[in-house]
Amino acid sequence: DILALMAALDIIEARVMSHLQVYGNDYEELVDRIIHASSSALERSLANLLPDGVYKGCAEIDGFEDEEPLVIEVTITARSSRLILDFAGTSLQSKKAINCTEAYSTAWALYAVRCLFGTSVPYNEGLMLPVSIRIPEGSLLNARRPAPVRMKSNAGNFIPYAIFNALADVLPSKIMAESGGKCTVRCFAQTDHGHIAETF
Repeated sequence: DILALMAALDIIEARVMSHLQVYGNDYEELVDRIIHASSSALERSLANLLPDGVYKGCAEIDGFEDEEPLVIEVTITARSSRLILDFAGTSLQSKKAINCTEAYSTAWALYAVRCLFGTSVPYNEGLMLPVSIRIPEGSLLNARRPAPVRMKSNAGNFIPYAIFNALADVLPSKIMAESGGKCTVRCFAQTDHGHIAETF
């Protein structure tokens, strides 16, 4: 993985240097235009597809500590080609290693927005400008240190479902049913001394 990342950085460096040779001092202006174009494209899509309003959705994940489901709740406010995604009401962080960091949850939320409104919009700052994401600290999607996050994908993969469920009634032709959600396997073992260990 590290070697792959290093190779990717080498490619990025080469392409940036190539752009600098072509555009010279105009490179920053070019980047600004690309970001502005991305933001404008997403805003146009939001204006065309999503009426102003407030939309609520949720997704449930199998619980681990008391067998009660963990819940990801989202309230989406659409206004003037802008979105606010508020995850208030989401379950509190877990003792298990399924918690998410704020950056990880933000990435999944933006992925869902892009799937619905901007499949041709590149991942850059322009994708983020029309979208405000609020994730309560101490929740499953924005855990406080030193909460374990090793298996954060077990929760993060469900963020798009909550967003899709919120918009299913207003965008029925663009929303797919929940499919292929992350599956968690719980494993138990017993040592020779009788200690029972659990992992997943």
